Amino acid sequence: ILGLSLGITITVSTIIIQMSVRPADLGVATGFQAFSRTLGGLIGLAISTAVLNARVESKLTSAFPDSGVRQQITEAPSDIVPTLTPQLQAVVRQAYNSGYSLVFIIIAAWFSIGIVASFGLKHVMP
Repeated sequence: ILGLSLGITITVSTIIIQMSVRPADLGVATGFQAFSRTLGGLIGLAISTAVLNARVESKLTSAFPDSGVRQQITEAPSDIVPTLTPQLQAVVRQAYNSGYSLVFIIIAAWFSIGIVASFGLKHVMP
């Protein structure tokens, strides 16, 4: 989804920005676009990570009442999970599955908003 979104919008937005400014401002405008895209990616990554960690934390609360264990799992799951029983490993995997599913839904929603913003609602919905 992310690759499709970037593939559609990067080239179009670059051309739009370059055609909207004077030739003397071309470098500044293109640089600002690259900076904005990078900053947006960083913000998106931070939000996605926060959502994932919050979802995992909430799903693990019943199976792991000790907040220290939950913190260890969220900080280094590949170190802790192999030491758990198979039942608890399944709980941790399900918690991460739930978190990644939520992040995917959020990204899909932003992708949809991006399509509408890029092409307009009349091109998306006949």
